[in-house]
Amino acid sequence: MNAKRKVGTLIDGEILRLLKRKAVDEGRSLSDLLQDALVKYLAGGSADQEKREAAYQVYCERPFKLDAAQFKDILEADAWDQ
Repeated sequence: MNAKRKVGTLIDGEILRLLKRKAVDEGRSLSDLLQDALVKYLAGGSADQEKREAAYQVYCERPFKLDAAQFKDILEADAWDQ
C-alpha cells in the first residue's frame, strides 16, 4: 500500500461509540479498524457477502436428496400443526 494519509470525515455518534468499543475489545486502533473495513468493502468481500455466497452454495447449488414421495409429504405438511 501507499503511504498513509490523514483524512477528516463525520461519523454518526453511535457508530463511533461502537467503533471505539470494538477497537478496545480487539486491542486495535480506530485507524486500523476503519482501514480494514474500507478494504473489505472496496474489495466486495464483506462478511455478509461471504455468508450469502456460502448459503447460496449450500441451498442452491447442492440439490436436496429427496424422492418424489418425501417432497410431496413436505409440501403437504401443515407447519402449524406441529
